[in-house]
Amino acid sequence: MELDLVCMECQLRRQRLAVEAQPDRAAARAYLKDCLALLSQVPDGVAAPWLAPRFVELWNRYFPPVDRYEKEKQEANAFALSQEARIRAAIQASPDPVYAGLSYARVGNYLDFAALGSSVSFEKLEELTRQVLEDPVDKAEYARFCADLDQGGTLLYLTDNAGEIVYDKLLLEQIAQRWPQVERVVAVRGGIALNDATREDAYQVGLDQVAQVTDTGVAISGTQLSACSEAFQDLFRRADVILAKGQGNFETLWGCGANVYYLFLCKCELFTRLFQVKPLTGMFVNETRIGGLQQ
Repeated sequence: MELDLVCMECQLRRQRLAVEAQPDRAAARAYLKDCLALLSQVPDGVAAPWLAPRFVELWNRYFPPVDRYEKEKQEANAFALSQEARIRAAIQASPDPVYAGLSYARVGNYLDFAALGSSVSFEKLEELTRQVLEDPVDKAEYARFCADLDQGGTLLYLTDNAGEIVYDKLLLEQIAQRWPQVERVVAVRGGIALNDATREDAYQVGLDQVAQVTDTGVAISGTQLSACSEAFQDLFRRADVILAKGQGNFETLWGCGANVYYLFLCKCELFTRLFQVKPLTGMFVNETRIGGLQQ
């Protein structure tokens, strides 16, 4: 996706909020000026996640390096793990555990402290999980997803946020039970990128128990293929089915032409406008059948 005007304003606002607490006001002003310069030089054809590592580089010029979302990531992992048994039981008790797992995995995309900021609450997430079937997954797209997995091969699962990956794990458990012949590979970010999951998070919540864990080879909050490692690019090309979680993966992959199923909640103005839906509406769409979207 092309970097949208709304995204540019949002990205700058995030940097202003991040720098607000810095006591060195001269450094804060210089940092924001450099952020403005970076925004003015963004090349055509890149999406918002392209900016994240570059903002980090600028930050480290003026201030001590910091993982801005370390606390939120740990709290999200801990909360999701505390809900794991309850949600697993609900999935297993449903008439179609894969469909239920997909629904819960989509709701888990709410744990996005970068997009939603301080409005994220675990109480809201618990409410969403208890209402999960009120926002149904597209049944026709779900049937095609199942048909693709019936063919076997490799499923590449592209994760998004820390905490959310617990819900991804529960979906992968059901996929493993229904399609044991399918090779399952989970990809996390190749370094710290906002509150996205890394290898450390994956092992912490036990993702390695249900799939092979790899990473994209780059600390970008999406899957910008041209920046990813050669090993990951080769894996992406070989995958028979790709399930991509979150807005960042959609922003960076939409238009790639691969058999990608996108699973996310619409959490910002760009996405609610793009899909013409209310905030926190869930989407499950396929790259090759999406059509008709206008930025």
